[in-house]
Amino acid sequence: MDSTRFEQIREYLVTDSMHIRRINLNEAEFGDLVRHPYIDRNTASAILNMRRQHGPFATPEEIKRSYLLNDSIWERIRLYVAVE
Repeated sequence: MDSTRFEQIREYLVTDSMHIRRINLNEAEFGDLVRHPYIDRNTASAILNMRRQHGPFATPEEIKRSYLLNDSIWERIRLYVAVE
């Protein structure tokens, strides 16, 4: 879809954050992470290495505080990650 058409229908689009399937950072495997469009192979590896070295994440924000992600990427993925 081109940007002109998108802008024409934008006001009619609705998203419901309650239906977003979140990635559990404490159980996700490499393939689960790289399927997300904002998580590349290097970032996925870094997340998994951090989990192996330090144990389960207490909060999703730990990956941001550890500097695995820059602020821009964190803002894009924060609604899509969780810890359980």
